Amino acid sequence: MSSGEPVGYLLGAKSRPLPLHPGDELTMGREPANNLFFEDAHASRLHAMILVNSAGAVFVKDLGSTNGTWLNHERLRAEEPRPLRSGDSVRVGGRVVSFIGNSPNVVPALEEMEATDQLARMRTLQEGYVWKNGGVMPDHEQPPPPDSGPRLPHVPELVATEEGLPSMPEPSLAGKLSDQSLPQVLQFLHATARTGELEVRGQKLKGLIGFSQGQAAFAHATALSGDTFNFSDHVDRKGDEAVLTMAGFRDGTFHFKQLDELNRPRNIDLPTITLIFECCRQMDEARREKAT
Repeated sequence: MSSGEPVGYLLGAKSRPLPLHPGDELTMGREPANNLFFEDAHASRLHAMILVNSAGAVFVKDLGSTNGTWLNHERLRAEEPRPLRSGDSVRVGGRVVSFIGNSPNVVPALEEMEATDQLARMRTLQEGYVWKNGGVMPDHEQPPPPDSGPRLPHVPELVATEEGLPSMPEPSLAGKLSDQSLPQVLQFLHATARTGELEVRGQKLKGLIGFSQGQAAFAHATALSGDTFNFSDHVDRKGDEAVLTMAGFRDGTFHFKQLDELNRPRNIDLPTITLIFECCRQMDEARREKAT
């Protein structure tokens, strides 16, 4: 990785935002030697690449994968680099990563919202199978990784397909910040145009972020009852500052409550994508300070 100020971040590739710098070339696939290793049977061994040119522009390129690389709802042509805008999502097999850059807010197109929502409900095929030509078939075109063991027999009942399965429940929007970073959760709510309240709890702080059709509109962070701090006897932060405070939680939990309408006054000034970028930048700075 290069040093210096990042031009953007990838969400979903690692447990924390992954900074991108001019000159970076990151390969993605199910071969462990890739920069981004995706243990997913949908992914080719060398599937796609993220490139950053000397001017800081970010591109994604499919490397001739079997199942294709998808930029939002569009399948890419092999070996043809496509620019990434802030808020774009890239699908490699059953994995989705998002690019966040410091650019004006991007409102996802309706098709992109629906595609992202559908991806959240997808099931990953078992090792040894691929989804091709509208159906599931043995992965004879690509040999399995050396450590994958014997290939699965072609028995239909062993295969998890998108057809014939019972409907999956609404994905649980709750978890630990050690597993999914706050910017990744915020990007998911933004891309799927959710309305509701995201509760975030750290060791000594708690916060609430309100979303209206995917736009972060309200935030408030306070101290948990009984806690005191060296920097302040009373913590009461609102708006953009409250969201950035929550991004500093190293450990904690999150839970999203879906609502028909957000009944809270707007106090967030930054566009949602810009706010997510600032969260990523703050987390990256904290990581670098900890490493020194």
